Amino acid sequence: MPGGETAIDLSVQSDALPSTIDRLTMDALIIETRFNIRYEGWGTVATKC
Repeated sequence: MPGGETAIDLSVQSDALPSTIDRLTMDALIIETRFNIRYEGWGTVATKC
C-alpha cells in the first residue's frame, strides 16, 4: 500500500438478515476501536440467484 499502510480483506459467508448485518457491523466497529484502525466500509460480491 502507498505510504507504508497495511490493508486486510476479510470475508464472511452468512445470511442477509437484518440481525446478522447488525452483528457484522458491530463486530467491524469493535475491531476498528480495539486495534485503532480505520474502517472504510463494505466491499461486496454479487451473484445471480
